[in-house]
Amino acid sequence: MQEMHRGFDERLNLMDTAASLPAVSVVMPVYNCEAYLESALDSLQAQTFSQFELFVVDDGSTDATAEIAERYAASDARITVLRQEHKFAGCARNLGLEQARGDYVLFLDGDDYFMPTMLEHAWKKITECEADICVFPVISLNQETGAFLPLMHTCRMELTPSTGCFSSMTNPRHVLCFTTPAPWNKLFRRQFLLDEGLRFEATRSANDFCFVLTALAVASKIVTLDEFLLVYRQHVKTSLQATQNKEPFAFYAALTALREQLVKRGLFGLLNHAYINTALDFCIYNLGTLRNAPEAHREVFAFLKDKGFAELGILDKPQTYFYVYPPSRYQEYRRICELSYKEYAGAGMAAPQPRKGEAQPKAAKGQTASEAAELAPSSEPSAPAASAQTASAANADSLKKKLRRIMPLQAKAFDRRAKKLEKKLDAVRADDGELKTQIKALQSQMKAMRSQMDGLRYQLSMIHEQNAALLERLSSERDDRP
Repeated sequence: MQEMHRGFDERLNLMDTAASLPAVSVVMPVYNCEAYLESALDSLQAQTFSQFELFVVDDGSTDATAEIAERYAASDARITVLRQEHKFAGCARNLGLEQARGDYVLFLDGDDYFMPTMLEHAWKKITECEADICVFPVISLNQETGAFLPLMHTCRMELTPSTGCFSSMTNPRHVLCFTTPAPWNKLFRRQFLLDEGLRFEATRSANDFCFVLTALAVASKIVTLDEFLLVYRQHVKTSLQATQNKEPFAFYAALTALREQLVKRGLFGLLNHAYINTALDFCIYNLGTLRNAPEAHREVFAFLKDKGFAELGILDKPQTYFYVYPPSRYQEYRRICELSYKEYAGAGMAAPQPRKGEAQPKAAKGQTASEAAELAPSSEPSAPAASAQTASAANADSLKKKLRRIMPLQAKAFDRRAKKLEKKLDAVRADDGELKTQIKALQSQMKAMRSQMDGLRYQLSMIHEQNAALLERLSSERDDRP
């Protein structure tokens, strides 16, 4: 009888433990981002999905970043602050992954902020589809101009099946190219990462490239979520990536590591074409990021010209071989092959076109409207004119419907959350003394949400203008048809 009771008690304990475990573990490496961290943490606390834990991993910050994180952790049991010496974001993410307990893991940055339904919708999508990875697009916020812009290249839906579910076996041509090598717009199944032995590189930059693309290559199922759930800040001057010239060849080491992983896992033959496309894009982008560091820029230029392009399998491939990225990538590659460094630099070095990811310095990732247009699907004029018009109309209609649906919903979600916080604030005002700290925290949340609502309203007005321009262009194209 005692054995029966003991077994029953053990089962109860296991059930209690399972019930107390978070569904999602959020890992957030931070380094000297005191100006933005409160906004990031406020937007996580405002999530409609509460079953998460958050590991804020301080990477040896020298400002008030760690103190801000500790203050939030003191009032929210879901938040844990981890500290390490300055070893860069890759090591910080690995440290958080080691502590994670959730079924799913999301790696976020401390200088971005997040839509209130981000965790709920991503978790619902990945669990419904029983996928290893869920990928969603993001919106950029230019810190210098205050302009918002949908970054369509962060999740190019037109390169994925209409079902939204695929893998390298069913979509080998685009599995490495439909998104960026950034982890923060991807929800991962934690056991999948552990089973595959995936860890971030310990380099200053490009530490996420091999991790993300290897994960995409080996996943048994990837699902896309057609919602903008994250606001990515561009032109953030405190970014660690701004010192990329200290390890100018980190990008090449990342490309080599990815090739080794694909060979080791028996996937290189299947994904060789996609790999070479990705390699060219990554090389041209990273060379451009060094344009303000002449010595490093000259070294990387000479290496790619003399050795790198050949080793990566890019050399002597015709332009038709490169099917995903903007034609300017190939054109820049030809300039490097044909010109001396003096001629290349004298003619004006090409600025890097943003392909948002950990390997790219935030200070150098400002994306103009023309650059965004070049990265958009309609900028690749490889189809006949009639097909291009059809694709343009479809893209415009899809974007219009998507954003018309998202913006009001996000604003309503903020309003609902604000009303709930107002009620809590009224209740807290009835007390005094020790409750003053809670009042201050709630006021801070309200302030952050109002700021985000203002941003959403601004973004919606901008999108209306873009849609009007698209519709005018489509109308003009239809009128020009014979």
